[in-house]
Amino acid sequence: MYLPRLFENTERGQLVELMRAHPFATVLALADGAPEISHLPVLVAHDAPLVLQAHVARANPLAKLVSDGAQLTVIFHGPHCYVSPRHYVNADNVPTWNYAVVHASGRARVLAPDAAFTHLKDLAARFESNVAQPWTPDAAGNLPRELVPALVAFEIEVEQLTGKFKLSQNRSREDWQGVVDAFEQSSNADERAVLALMKRQGPPR
Repeated sequence: MYLPRLFENTERGQLVELMRAHPFATVLALADGAPEISHLPVLVAHDAPLVLQAHVARANPLAKLVSDGAQLTVIFHGPHCYVSPRHYVNADNVPTWNYAVVHASGRARVLAPDAAFTHLKDLAARFESNVAQPWTPDAAGNLPRELVPALVAFEIEVEQLTGKFKLSQNRSREDWQGVVDAFEQSSNADERAVLALMKRQGPPR
């Protein structure tokens, strides 16, 4: 990833927070020199060491790579939005895009059937946590456990964690403030999410 030092984020807590908040990730591996790509919900299973968990259908080509212990890169896509030169002090500029992403890399390790079933339960619990009567695998009887052999669940102990938060740090304080002021008046969810990251980071130094 092209990573100018100005946009590099090494605050591990912020990176893990983004990974938890945006779990639908892009998972990449190499197969005979060509990229194999899947789009999967990926959970942060443990913080220390940092371990990610996911699963794929056994028919997915990624399943064999995972079974062979392939090196994987997981890309978590955080908030992002267009930034217009209209928000700068001088409009004789060009548009850009503000965004936050995290790349996590490590070697895949297949989960045993019991651990795979626990992963599926954890996955459901994560996305059912905000409802009064959450669905659980128990509601489907034996079906979830019967489906486990059709899946390959795996984990990655993260060996390399890289964050890129491009949030107008390369602009003047006045231009940064202009973007903040514009987004504070916006009802666009993407702009509001980027605004929260910009305000947390603070203006350019």
